[in-house]
Amino acid sequence: MVKLDNILKNVGIDRVDLMKIDVEGAELMVLRGAMDHLKRRLIKRLIVEIHLDVTSVKEVKDFLKKYGYKVELLETRNDTAVLYSRC
Repeated sequence: MVKLDNILKNVGIDRVDLMKIDVEGAELMVLRGAMDHLKRRLIKRLIVEIHLDVTSVKEVKDFLKKYGYKVELLETRNDTAVLYSRC
């Protein structure tokens, strides 16, 4: 597995305006792999689809808020929720 920070660095992307994450339950793993970009607020906005049978909305919200992101719940359907966050 390769961290998102490394992928972005290797392809020469310094800053991301909008990132959508839909990874079938691995949301926190992907976000943890982007910690450097999140800390430095190089990812301006995120849309994260959360698979509630694996991860809770609170876990993802708390993680993003730790890096100064404002987070809002856009939608909840059956076993998924969609968050929008911005720095």
